Amino acid sequence: MPRRLLIAAALLLGHTFVLAAPQLSPGLAPTLGQLRTLTNEQKNAAALEVLAPAIAKSKPDSYDRFVLLQIQGRLLVSQNQLPAAARSLDEALRLGESQAEFLDDASRVELLQTLAQLHYQVAADQPDAAAKTAGYRRALDYTRRWLAAAPAPDANARYFAASLRYSLATVDPDRPDQALLAEALAEVREGLLAQLDPPAQLRLLGVAILQQLDRVAETIPQLEFLVARQPDNATLWRQLAASYLATPSRENNLRAILTLERAQAAGKLTDSQSRLNLVHAYLQVAGEDRARELLAAGLRDGTIESTARTWQFLAALDQEHASADAAIDTLREAVKRFPDHAGLALELARQLHAAGRTAEAYDLALAATKEPAKIEHPGRSLSFLAYLAYERGDHAAAARHLDTAATFADAKPDDLARLRAALKTK
Repeated sequence: MPRRLLIAAALLLGHTFVLAAPQLSPGLAPTLGQLRTLTNEQKNAAALEVLAPAIAKSKPDSYDRFVLLQIQGRLLVSQNQLPAAARSLDEALRLGESQAEFLDDASRVELLQTLAQLHYQVAADQPDAAAKTAGYRRALDYTRRWLAAAPAPDANARYFAASLRYSLATVDPDRPDQALLAEALAEVREGLLAQLDPPAQLRLLGVAILQQLDRVAETIPQLEFLVARQPDNATLWRQLAASYLATPSRENNLRAILTLERAQAAGKLTDSQSRLNLVHAYLQVAGEDRARELLAAGLRDGTIESTARTWQFLAALDQEHASADAAIDTLREAVKRFPDHAGLALELARQLHAAGRTAEAYDLALAATKEPAKIEHPGRSLSFLAYLAYERGDHAAAARHLDTAATFADAKPDDLARLRAALKTK
């Protein structure tokens, strides 16, 4: 998106409108001299005050007015009064196009380009969606006229047109305009063909458009190209990895693994989430041993955030792909790291019970459920505790825990009923 400074530079320095045969009125010379003095002294606000009465006195279709409006537009941009600048230059263009001798072709193209940029910025600054949409459409009208009149629009011109269409298409981010996005993508492709080495921002815009169109797989070649050109850009690595992970297949999961490992070898994507993404990618290609190794190492050296959830994840991998003993060891370590996390202690109790170590499991579960209102699923946890007490032969304790469990809504009635029935037979 063009920035105000770029617009100002274009108007103040780059855009010199070539004036044809018409001549300014001799009486305008003192005003122009005063304007030159004030602008040389950077007194643009004062220059605008001088301009206003001169424009008011000019004839509606005169060459004087045409020139003064352009000067006014330029000065208003320098004062960051973009809506007013756009109005002045709108009128200047109307005059220039109504009088064939006022504007040559090159100057008309430049004025159309400037107006497209101005209206784009004015629209972007609108807080109201309807006003923003109307402003973008006005800018798009100027852009179409500019590109139609330009001899050979370059990649930068196509980038501007594509970004404008993208902005208009996504005014409502929840309901992007698919047709406008397709038009924006066509502009990007025209820009990529316009020169041998188009700007990286054009490719990035193409990636954003494809993502909006839910054509993530098509972003991969562009992102691979950009990563190869900018290997120090962590954002590009992240987008490339995300694109592979978002298009799941064995091949793409392998490519995601290679992308993440290449990035980490270059010192990028070393954050906890990226390392977890690598763990998950290995799981998708039957690399459970490598996934467990990476997760365990990351949790212990701090490169993966140590949370109760990630330790539970590691224990689950141990249980499923290593051994019950490995899972128990992992949960023991987790309980030491998070002594106040009842969920971890209860999970360790379940694993110990499954291993036949009921007494140890009961002690852990009893300690973890001392304040049942503070734990997740208190009714189910207390039902489990009652069952452990029953297995130990402590039926009185089992009955107490069962009564407490029944006071919580999450307790399963069938579990309570079965255990009560078992207690009655004893």
